[in-house]
Amino acid sequence: MMNLRIAMALLTGFLGSACEKQHPTPSVPTATAPQPEPVVVENPTFSRDIAPIIFSQCSGCHRPGEAAPFALLDYEDVRKRGEQILEVINSGYMPPWLPKQQAHAFADARHLSEEQKETVERWFNQGMVAGDPADRPVPPTWTEGWQLGEPDLVVELPAGFVLPAEGSDVFRSFVLPLDIDQVHYVRSVEIRPENAKIVHHGVILKDPEQIGRQRDAADPQPGYAGMQQPNLIKSPDGQFVGWTPGKVPKEGAADMAWKLDPGTDLIAALHLLPSGKPEPLKLRVGLYFADSPPTRTPAMIELEIQTIDIAAGDADYTISDTFTLPVDVNLIGIYPHAHYLGHEMHVTATTSAGQQIDLLHIENWDFNWQDDYRYAEPVALVQGTTIQMRFTYDNSAENDRNPNNPPKRVTYGELSSDEMGSLWMQVIPRRAADLDKLKNAIADKNAAHAIAGFQFALQLNPSDPEALSNLGAALSVEGKFTEARGHFEKALIVDPDRAATHFNLGLLMLDTGNPNDAKLHFEKTVAIDPTNAEAWSQLGHLALESQDQAQAIACFKRSLESRKDVEAYYNIGVTYLAMNQPHDAIPFLETAARISPQDVLTQLNLGACHFNIEDWNRAETRFRNTTLLAPEFVPGYLNLGNALIKQQRIEEALKNFKRAAQLAPNNQQAWESVTAAQRLLNAR
Repeated sequence: MMNLRIAMALLTGFLGSACEKQHPTPSVPTATAPQPEPVVVENPTFSRDIAPIIFSQCSGCHRPGEAAPFALLDYEDVRKRGEQILEVINSGYMPPWLPKQQAHAFADARHLSEEQKETVERWFNQGMVAGDPADRPVPPTWTEGWQLGEPDLVVELPAGFVLPAEGSDVFRSFVLPLDIDQVHYVRSVEIRPENAKIVHHGVILKDPEQIGRQRDAADPQPGYAGMQQPNLIKSPDGQFVGWTPGKVPKEGAADMAWKLDPGTDLIAALHLLPSGKPEPLKLRVGLYFADSPPTRTPAMIELEIQTIDIAAGDADYTISDTFTLPVDVNLIGIYPHAHYLGHEMHVTATTSAGQQIDLLHIENWDFNWQDDYRYAEPVALVQGTTIQMRFTYDNSAENDRNPNNPPKRVTYGELSSDEMGSLWMQVIPRRAADLDKLKNAIADKNAAHAIAGFQFALQLNPSDPEALSNLGAALSVEGKFTEARGHFEKALIVDPDRAATHFNLGLLMLDTGNPNDAKLHFEKTVAIDPTNAEAWSQLGHLALESQDQAQAIACFKRSLESRKDVEAYYNIGVTYLAMNQPHDAIPFLETAARISPQDVLTQLNLGACHFNIEDWNRAETRFRNTTLLAPEFVPGYLNLGNALIKQQRIEEALKNFKRAAQLAPNNQQAWESVTAAQRLLNAR
C-alpha cells in the first residue's frame, strides 16, 4: 500500500448512485405473537385469530414513536380502522412488501398468506367480534433505545439543519466525522432518525478521502445538496448500509465485517420529506465492531441504465441490462431502484445451459416502499450465468403515481422528478481467490455505464461542466488521454475555477509524462480549494522528484492538516528519513504504524530510523515485524540480520541472511551478507 510515490485515484469527479441501502430501523420486538396456521378460520375473533396477525405484521410500525400514522396495538385500534385495514391488505399495499413469492424466498418477508387475508375479511364481514380476552396473545414488547445493544461507537448528524415546512423532496448529504485512531471492522450498523416521519430513506457511505468535508464547507447550511456522490465516496466494501421505514436492524456477520480506517468519514445521504412545519433533523448512527478482520469479502454487482429518456405519455418504456458472471458466486441480497414512474421489475439469471432462475419480480413498483431484499438462503450462481434486469416505466396520465399532470418528458437524474433504473446485487465469490477477477469485471461494467451516462448528460446539455469533467475522468481511466484532455479543457472554459477538473487534469498530465503541467494544475487546485489533501499530496511527490525535500515536507503537512490519514503520516516520516532526520521521522512513522499495524513498509522504515540512531533493539523489533507480517519479504530478513550483527548475534544474523538468499537466489546483497556473516563466525 505504502509506496512513497503513491498513485492517486483518478475519478475524483465521478458520480455514483444516489440510493444504495441496507437494513436498520429503531424497533425490534423482543416478544412476538405466534402466527396461526395458514388455514381460513370460519368464525374468527380478534383475540384468537386477528391479534396474532396484527401483532406480528403491523404493530412494529403502527405504534407510538414509529413511522406509521396511527397505532394498532389493541382491539379498539383495529376495530375502528377495520374497513381501511381490509382494503389495504386486499390491495397488497400493506404490509409493505413488493416482491412476488418465488422459489428462492427472501428472508423476513412481510406478506400475508391468502388464508390470513380471507380470515381478516371474514372477521370484518362478521362484525369484527372481539372474542375472549383470555385467547389473546401477549402483546409484543419492544426494546427501547439501541436495538442491537449499546454501540461501540455512536456518531450524530451535525446540529443546525432544519427541513423547510413546504416544498419538494429534499436530497441532502451530511458528513459524520469519526474519532478513531486505529483500524476497526464494522459488523453491524443501526441508524436511528429521531423524527422518522420526515426521512423517506437514507444510506451510509464511506468517505476515506474526506471529500464530503470540502463539499460541506462550500455549502452555507450543514451538509451539502444531493445524494449522488463523487466516486471515492461509496458503499462500504460491498455492503448495503441504510434505513427505510419498517426496517429492523440485524446482527451482521462478523466474518463479513467492513474495514474502517482512521481518517475516514461517514456520509449520511438522506431523502427528506417536508411535513408542513419546520422540522429539525436529528439522526444517530451506531457502529458495532467485530473482534477480528473478516474472512469473507462481498462484492456489489450493479446493473444500471443512465440514458433513460421517457417521452410524455409513454406507458411502457423499457430498459434492460445484463452482466455475465466471470466466476462462481453466492448471491446474498438484491436491491432494485427506480423513481415514481417505475412500474414492473423482473430480474433473472440464465445459465450457459439455458436454465432460467427467477431472482426478483415486482409487478407494481412503489417508490415509497423501496427496500433491499436478502435471500433466506444464498442463491448459487455458476460462472457463465447471465443476470438480466428488465424494468418498465409508465409515464402516462393513467399512472396514479406520475408526479406530472399532464405527463412530461422525464430523463435520467438524481431528483425524484427524474428517473433512475439500477439494480445492486451483493455476491460472495465461492473461491476467495476469484474476488479480484470479479471486481475487475464489475469495474469494467461500471466504467461503461458511467461513460454512457456522461455522454447522455452532454447530449442534454453540451456545456455541463460537471459532465464534461466526469467524462474526462472516465476516459482517462480507459487510457483515452487525448479525448479526456479535450473534455477537461472544455469544462475549464465553462467553469475555470472547478477544483476537481484541475485535479483530474493534473493526474492526466502525470500519466502522460508532463509533470510541470501537472504541478500547475495541482497548484490551481489548492488555490481554489486549500483543503484538497490529494492535491497537496501530489505536490509533495512532485517536490520529491525535484529533490526539494523541504517543500515536500511542507506539502505533505498541508495534506495532513486537511486529512489526518495514514498516507500523510507515512509520507512525512519517510521524507524526513530520506533527509537523514530519523528523530523527526519517528513520531510520524509511529503514528502510521499505530493506524495501520499490518503495513510492512512502515515497519521497515521505522526500523531504519532506529537503526540510524543506533537503537539496535528497537530496530530489531521493527525489522522482525516485517518478517512476521510478510514471511517472504527479503528486505526484512536482510535488515534484521544487520540489526543482529550490531548486537554481536552473528549466528542469528546468518540464519536471516540465508533465508533472504533462499527466497531471492539472484540477490547479490543477500549472498554477500551470508559470506560476511560466515567470516565473522569463522574469525571467532
